[in-house]
Amino acid sequence: NVKCYLVPKESLSVEWMIKEIDLPNLQEITIGRGKEYGIMDLACSKEQLLLEADTAARMVKIRRVGRNPSILAGFPLEQNQVYIAREGMVLQITPEIVYTVTFEALQQNKRENEEKILPEVKKLAKKFTWSIIPSGTVITCMTNEVNFSLRKIAGFDLDGTL
Repeated sequence: NVKCYLVPKESLSVEWMIKEIDLPNLQEITIGRGKEYGIMDLACSKEQLLLEADTAARMVKIRRVGRNPSILAGFPLEQNQVYIAREGMVLQITPEIVYTVTFEALQQNKRENEEKILPEVKKLAKKFTWSIIPSGTVITCMTNEVNFSLRKIAGFDLDGTL
């Protein structure tokens, strides 16, 4: 079982509290300016977009019904045209109000997956030992299978400073 959300991206210029929007499966909802979703931007119509999530297909149908422009993945939405949004796509209801389309498995499925994966992770954790030099500049990984007679060192530049 999967749920769909529009997750707001933080914006320094938006002074009001934009809320996460839960999109019920196969139910059309209207999004626009108002208290329900915390959208107070006058550049947003009271009825700006119609959205319908299909969690099985992991997509959201979007139709702009408001007079003001909205953008999906960098492309302007024409009024009364249907567009398809996939997971991770960015939806700008107005230039200042930005959401990301997100699909999330329900907790029950997550717990089942964790129960399957956790024993494997514990086995790997016993196989490797990580150490950090106190200054935090060097991280080492040792395995139980290290042959100390071999004097070879492999190094990786993690932050691009070398």
